[in-house]
Amino acid sequence: MELNSQEEKMANKRFLSGMLITVLAFGVMGIACAEDGEGLTITDIPSRFNGMYIFFGSRGCCYPIFGAQTFNVDTFTATGARISSGRVRIPVWTEGGVRFNGSETAFIEASITDLPSLDDDGADIAGVDFGPVVFSNGSATVSFYDNVFFWD
Repeated sequence: MELNSQEEKMANKRFLSGMLITVLAFGVMGIACAEDGEGLTITDIPSRFNGMYIFFGSRGCCYPIFGAQTFNVDTFTATGARISSGRVRIPVWTEGGVRFNGSETAFIEASITDLPSLDDDGADIAGVDFGPVVFSNGSATVSFYDNVFFWD
């Protein structure tokens, strides 16, 4: 069964919302923030996405990882990483709610939104999947054009 564009957007948003729920359910209290030098860097992002936000979840690896700039376990909210000048660095979190600093190969399903919060309805603009992405010491870099699937 083929999905239309709206169904694909909703399926992607449900996946990312589910990933956020998993991360936050096992998370730490308070607000977590990014540290320099760690995360998923995406380069060569088309300029039409500058100023928008991105989140991601993983599939097919040993344990789930989630990408967001910040999240707050107390209020169950997350903020996407902002795309600027055709690139973004997205902090990576484990399902335990701590910064990911390990080595892993993962398939990434990302959502680009026009609003900073994952909770905002109707914010999906595009989705992009990458894989396999090889993380080393919690970091990886991919080009937007290395994607294995893209919709907008």
